[in-house]
Amino acid sequence: MAVASAIPLPRASAYDPPMADEGRLDPLGLSSIADRIADTYARPVRARMRRVRFLSTMALGGLFIPDLAGVEPAVPGDSPDIAFERIVVECLVTSNSSDMQLDSGIPGVTKAHAALLAKSRLSARGYLKSPRVFGFFGIYRPLAAALGLNDRSGGTLEPGMNVLEGLQADLKIAGLINFAHGSQGAQLIEWLSQETARALETGRNTFRAKSPFVETMTQIANPGGAGPREKKALRALLTNPLVSPHPQDDEAYLEILRLLSETNSQGWNDVELVNYLLTKSSEHLRVRLQLVIDFEDFARDLTWAFTEYRYLASHAMGGVPGSATLQSSEVVSAVAGLIGKKYQSVVRRMHEAIDFGVDPALVSRFVESFGQFADVSSTTDFIELLMSHHTSIQRNKAPHGKRAWLEEASHGWAVRPLFSVSEKPERLVTFVHPYRLRAIANFLEDIHA
Repeated sequence: MAVASAIPLPRASAYDPPMADEGRLDPLGLSSIADRIADTYARPVRARMRRVRFLSTMALGGLFIPDLAGVEPAVPGDSPDIAFERIVVECLVTSNSSDMQLDSGIPGVTKAHAALLAKSRLSARGYLKSPRVFGFFGIYRPLAAALGLNDRSGGTLEPGMNVLEGLQADLKIAGLINFAHGSQGAQLIEWLSQETARALETGRNTFRAKSPFVETMTQIANPGGAGPREKKALRALLTNPLVSPHPQDDEAYLEILRLLSETNSQGWNDVELVNYLLTKSSEHLRVRLQLVIDFEDFARDLTWAFTEYRYLASHAMGGVPGSATLQSSEVVSAVAGLIGKKYQSVVRRMHEAIDFGVDPALVSRFVESFGQFADVSSTTDFIELLMSHHTSIQRNKAPHGKRAWLEEASHGWAVRPLFSVSEKPERLVTFVHPYRLRAIANFLEDIHA
């Protein structure tokens, strides 16, 4: 068997969720529209996805995870897939030197490093706050389902078996697919099944760190370690999504895969990816990408004005910027004067996209959420609409609502200290939201022959 090379791991995980008691994310409710736009060309992908080889690990888990459904977990809410995930992440961390700490997109790795430094083990209570959302099974499950990798019980389906056949051939792990008695593959699956069951029953990892199977799992789960046959199988998997409710969305997704595979987009952000795709795209993809551009133009301005008001409030005597301050703000005045036109531009673009197979519900959702900005009559009117909109967004956040970042005072809105802004904001040149294109580009880089 080939010797696994050192895998660069980060010191901080991008996927360990922040505390949300204050509703610190998406204060203007723009993200849900951005996600729905991304659905029109990248439905099976999510922005937090980074390494396509996690699909191979999920396919491997599917060989034994359904058989553990009857194991009683020590910690309520723990499950076979998450227990297996903890084993995989700890294997990756314990088998690598501490001086190779570059980001490799492994969810949960921060917890694994902390446990290692404390001479402890990953546990159900000490893993990610919401592993079903932020662990790699949680992050990649929508893609695995869309590609037919696993069934509802987590069992591996034919597309997943094809990936494992490629992995088995590349790593020369005999018996991984057919469980031939006494083979290395059969022994690995038996070890994984037993250790996952123990991790469920005890609530923590208990496997022996020097077990030879740890090194094998490191080879299998190394995000950048796919061999040529596995890469070929993953490419085939990505290009055969199950039919979505809107077939033209699937066509756009496949066109993006083809166009990005024809160029080296390493390091490009979503703006650069959109601009490149626009030069090559068909009309049905182009209207979707133009929708991204128009919505982001609207979102940038709304976000800019909201941050500008927080900046002005943070530096105002009494915590509330006066009318004269608002009127003299070039940012607030400029956005107030243009936001209605930009709103209408997004609506027109959405109606155009409907003619190319985009879900009509997208425009109704946008109008329902932001229709109040269609007719802004003055700077004062705009600020009142903006603050009322923000308050409503916060109040309606699950599960029981969140506090607004700014609270109404006698003559305006005062920013709470937690959300003060010390430096004057600039309008973003990048997108406010991720649009999944970077995730697709990362997948293609991982499986490039």
